[in-house]
Amino acid sequence: MKTMRKNNLKELAVCQNKLVHFLNENALLKYMLSEIVDENQEKNFLPLAEYFQNELLLKDEKLKSLSKQINELKMDGFDHEEEIYEMKVQNMQKEVLHFQKEYENFSRDFKSKVYKNSAS
Repeated sequence: MKTMRKNNLKELAVCQNKLVHFLNENALLKYMLSEIVDENQEKNFLPLAEYFQNELLLKDEKLKSLSKQINELKMDGFDHEEEIYEMKVQNMQKEVLHFQKEYENFSRDFKSKVYKNSAS
């Protein structure tokens, strides 16, 4: 039983590491966006930049929320029966995987649209 609990904690650590990666990437994209906006003040580009700025802020909030949920799971993992805890960890893994796929699509979209419009 304790082995299963340790494995769950390891899986949560993997999830947490993924979130740290996306927090870092989000910070990098915000920096890139600010640099591009500084260089490109065209009226047609600013709405796109504002859209992506808002999306980046929403991604930050989602990342903080997921991180908080993982920390709570780590803390109260010993208050649940093994099967319930296992199910909660699996649900968290699915949520992080869903976020990862969503974020990867967003990042590709950001890079293609922002760079394309910054070159114009």
